[in-house]
Amino acid sequence: DGSIREAPELDFTKRKELFRARAYHLLGQIRFKQGQLEEASKALKLSVDTFAESAEQRIAISHLATVTQVSGNDKEALNLYIKSYNKYDENATVQKSMIENLYRKIHGSVEGLELK
Repeated sequence: DGSIREAPELDFTKRKELFRARAYHLLGQIRFKQGQLEEASKALKLSVDTFAESAEQRIAISHLATVTQVSGNDKEALNLYIKSYNKYDENATVQKSMIENLYRKIHGSVEGLELK
């Protein structure tokens, strides 16, 4: 359910970090929807840096990639999308298609694209 209760194995400090990461992530999404791209980017970067390596971190990286792309930096967005990609994720097919389309836009084809 996305609550801290789902991580009872974490000590207080780790739970606090998880809460902060989720708060930054949510703030980034709100700022993005408000059209405040610079603020969204800052909050999402803090979220990515605060999350432990996890599916939640990959989602935050993907959201940061979206903000970065909308801000006009396709190459950096592509790097972030690739970093967030996991072939075992539920929406991996959609992610792969997005990555391939952006890679094609930048490089003219998908030749040389390697996703793990």
